[in-house]
Order: sequence, then structure tokens, then C-alpha cells
Amino acid sequence: ILTVYAVAHIANHLAGLWSGDAHIAVMAALRLVYRQPIVEAVLLGAVAFQMLSGLWLLAVKPVRALTWRDTLQRVSAAYMAVFFLSHLTAALRARHLRGVDTNWTWLTSDSMLTDPWSARLAPYYFLSIVALGIHGGLGLRHVLVGHSVAEVSANRVAMLVGLGAVAISALVLTGLLRSATP
Repeated sequence: ILTVYAVAHIANHLAGLWSGDAHIAVMAALRLVYRQPIVEAVLLGAVAFQMLSGLWLLAVKPVRALTWRDTLQRVSAAYMAVFFLSHLTAALRARHLRGVDTNWTWLTSDSMLTDPWSARLAPYYFLSIVALGIHGGLGLRHVLVGHSVAEVSANRVAMLVGLGAVAISALVLTGLLRSATP
């Protein structure tokens, strides 16, 4: 559920490479689905479950038994937990408490290139997609190895997913920064 939403959400942000209007048009189409009360409740429940189960997994796995891949997966998970909590509360607070439409205009209203407070969002957004890709790629690697795929092939898949996330994140940030150019 979260992967499908994340892919749609990131694709929506990629539309910002064309224009803010393209982003808003894609968002309007996606909102017909994810702004349905039951769908929104399922998404928020899935995020809560993912965060709680992820934090539990972080707590129970002994640190001494970690490989560098385990450490990278744990760090990416911790970043995503912080990002989801911050991102969701910012968007929900703006939407429900201030009545703001959390669209492209809200996202880019302050220039990330000139406003010191908004400048912090550039690495924040960039690392969120990278962390998602790294975490997902390493999780996929674990599944592949568990299904008898050669470790070298599973490693390549994880690396490709991670590198793909870096490229996608750079494209999303390019759209955000270009629209925020004063």
C-alpha cells in the first residue's frame, strides 16, 4: 500500500519538472483516490504500522550482529521515520488547522534558494527519496537472497534501486529548485 502511494507521490513530484501546473494536474487526479476518507485512513494506518513495526525491529535486533548493509538499512529506516512524522504533521497541520491547500504552490511558496528557513528543505526532501530507495532496495535484496537468488545479483538489484532513488531524488529537487528560483 505504501509503496504504491510512494511511487504515485514521487511521480507527482516529478511532474514538477514540467511545471507547477503539471504537478497540480497530476495531484488533482491522484487526490480523487487518496483523499477519499477510507483510503486516507488506510494510508495513515499503514504509515503508523510501518513506523511502529520498524521502530520495534530497530530495537530488537542486536547491534553487534549488524553488517554494513544492516546498518545502512537501519539508518535509512530511522531517517524515514523522522521524515514521515515531520512531513505528515506539516502537511496535515497546514491542511486541517490552517485550511491551506498542500499543493505545489504551498510546497514552493518560499524560495529554497533565498529563504534560509526554506533552504533546509532541500536536503530534507532529497534524503527522503534516497532513504526510501536504499531501504526498499536492501529489503528487496533480503527477499531475493531468501528466495535463492545469487547474492551478487541481489546486491546489484539493491545498488540499482538505491542509485535509481538518487537519480529520481535529484530530478524531484531540480523541479522544486527551478520553480523556487527568484
